[in-house]
Parts: sequence; C-alpha cells; structure tokens
Amino acid sequence: MSKARWLLIDLAKGLADKPVHEVAPKDVLAVLRPVEAKGNHETARRLRSTIGRVLRFAVANGWAERDATTDLRGALTAPMSGIVPQS
Repeated sequence: MSKARWLLIDLAKGLADKPVHEVAPKDVLAVLRPVEAKGNHETARRLRSTIGRVLRFAVANGWAERDATTDLRGALTAPMSGIVPQS
C-alpha cells in the first residue's frame, strides 16, 4: 500500500463519507488534530498535504470550488528537525 493511500484510508477516514465539495477547513482540522496530538507532527503535515492534493484534483475537475487545506497553513505544530544546535 502506498503512503498516500495509507494516509487517506487510515488517517483521513473521517472525511470519507463527506462529499468533496462540502469539505471545510474545520473538517480537515478535525482529522489532523488527533494525529498531531499523538506527537506525529510530520505525519499530520503530510496528511494535510495529501488531502490538499485530493482537493486540488477535485477543483481541477469541477467537483469542488476550493482547496480547504490552504486556510490551515500555520495551524499545525511544526515538526522538530532533529538537528540540535552546537553550543
């Protein structure tokens, strides 16, 4: 199973029953917050990106008016880079 498929099927299942043209930023955030609450900040950001790709595809095909993820930039905690500055 591809990573994008895993993100959408396992993590974004809260959006599965919602028509794509009805997906709002609050709906996407409701899917992202539990992932973020577990400390999976990078996964939450990748999930937002993957949902955004789906929504942009829907916009391009006339199934939705807009990508609801664009309003969520800066709403998630940034993942730690793992680089520790030297003293």
